[in-house]
Amino acid sequence: MSSVSPIMEEWAELDAQSRRSYTPTVEQRKIATYVQHQVATSREAQRNDAVRTILRMMFWLGRQWDDVDLNGLGARLIDRQIGDDDRVVYNYVRAAVNSMVARLTENKPIVTVSPSTTDEDDREKARGCNHLVDHLWENLELQEDIKECVQWMVIAGLGTLKVSWDPTLGDPQETEDTSEEAQALRAAGIEVPPRTTKPGGLVVEALSPDEWGRDPGAKKMKHARWAWHEAILHIDEIRERWPEFGMYVVPDAGLTRDRFTTTSLRNLYDPTDARPKDRARVVEYFERPSPRHPQGRYAVVSGDVTLQAEDVLPLGELPFIVARHNAV
Repeated sequence: MSSVSPIMEEWAELDAQSRRSYTPTVEQRKIATYVQHQVATSREAQRNDAVRTILRMMFWLGRQWDDVDLNGLGARLIDRQIGDDDRVVYNYVRAAVNSMVARLTENKPIVTVSPSTTDEDDREKARGCNHLVDHLWENLELQEDIKECVQWMVIAGLGTLKVSWDPTLGDPQETEDTSEEAQALRAAGIEVPPRTTKPGGLVVEALSPDEWGRDPGAKKMKHARWAWHEAILHIDEIRERWPEFGMYVVPDAGLTRDRFTTTSLRNLYDPTDARPKDRARVVEYFERPSPRHPQGRYAVVSGDVTLQAEDVLPLGELPFIVARHNAV
């Protein structure tokens, strides 16, 4: 049986004519090494917090007597055969967590946009913004994300929402190409086809404490100089979002999903996909403006491949919103 998945076999056929070996520039190598170092520094600083989070998760799962593999910075439960030394557990912790989460999320947050003046145009704009907020709440399914964020907050003591903009979302639209090259071609009497673009869209994600980190020297999020988010993406999505360099990313053969290296609490109940196929780790790195990078810094790296690098911080701020709680 072939060790290569059917999806990667199809990509190999499609790449047969155009595939080249990945030859990064010196700058791309520096960026990949820089991001890997920052992530390793953050994870090492978070190690004690990670161990405490694992303990809290074990109580929440009712498996506090199980063995835990703490090799490396990740952790996972080790399934044991039932024996005489196993202890019967009545899980009070999950009941307490579920009750608290239900109370904290039973009411939808009320967001009201007030007009800046008494002018009718301003009033109309404010009403439009209120309708937009209601639309985003339903369209983005924010209730689910907020509930999961609150669950992490109550269980682990830290809940996190990542709010970002994905330029690949939305239906394709044709727009006029206004680049200098297109204008020069038109001046020469050459017809220039319209550009196909997507409008993009807002993305809100609830993150587990294991899949993101920040500058370890900052006491509060507003003081953090940099932060990162590690996502597990399908190879198709990687190639679609980063077509120039995504073709050089290969699935992570050592990737495993267990109860503590998960991206969703929903997976904790059914960790049957022990080795997700055709997926790879992708790290987004965000850095605030500094004398080194006056407009900030943004990079996307998968392994040794630099997918994207810009000397500007998207939206001008770190895209993480954190909420803390005294963990159960």
